[in-house]
Amino acid sequence: MSQMKRSKLAVTEAAERLRAGESLEAVAADAEITRHTLMDRLSKAGFSFTGERVSVEQRHELRTYLSSALLRWYEPWMSEAACSRVDPDLWFPDQGGSVKDVKEICRACPVVAECRAMALRNGERYGIWGATSEAERRKLLKGDAA
Repeated sequence: MSQMKRSKLAVTEAAERLRAGESLEAVAADAEITRHTLMDRLSKAGFSFTGERVSVEQRHELRTYLSSALLRWYEPWMSEAACSRVDPDLWFPDQGGSVKDVKEICRACPVVAECRAMALRNGERYGIWGATSEAERRKLLKGDAA
């Protein structure tokens, strides 16, 4: 078992592996966490998604950029979404984690169809969107292409 798995992810080791050229997906999979969780932990520890240390000024710039990007991405129906009132990490379960409870929240959501359509339109690869998992969205997209 690697040191990373025993420590449940040493952020500095993850950063070293990313600087060495490993992908976020590979490092996250080895640590048995989601890509989203790895990105969050790196950010909180002051690292970029490439494993480089980020200065306070750079982090402020990145937050400003992400905030403006989210505002452009925001759609009016999102304010009605049930997920807006729930912990965001629930929508990005660890590999092999249960999604049953998350999908129940989605199915009761008044904008589930809009959410699913947006995820399919944008090719969202991670997380639960519109009561569908990554694999379910891939199947839906393949069905449309056939």
